[in-house]
Amino acid sequence: MTVIVSSLVTQRTFRETRDMNSDRSDHWHQLGVSLLSLLGSVAPQLKPESHNVVHDFIQNREYGVALEWLMDAVSAQGIELSASQLIEVDRLVKLMKLNRNR
Repeated sequence: MTVIVSSLVTQRTFRETRDMNSDRSDHWHQLGVSLLSLLGSVAPQLKPESHNVVHDFIQNREYGVALEWLMDAVSAQGIELSASQLIEVDRLVKLMKLNRNR
């Protein structure tokens, strides 16, 4: 009886872990897509070097660093973000649990 219960618990735990990993993978994928979209919307105003650095961070799944570099570049280059871009930045900051007050 103990073996059967243990086996059932193990199977349930495996399924829960698999589902959590799938959710986490989806979350990371969506972050990458959102960051690439934001980068694309700012790209025409952004220096190519800044674009390349941010893009590399996104490709390497360094999403927090990518967003920080993007916002630093936007600020340094005097780029004004649209209302929709600012809403997206705020959404990403909350999703990544970043501190925007630095």
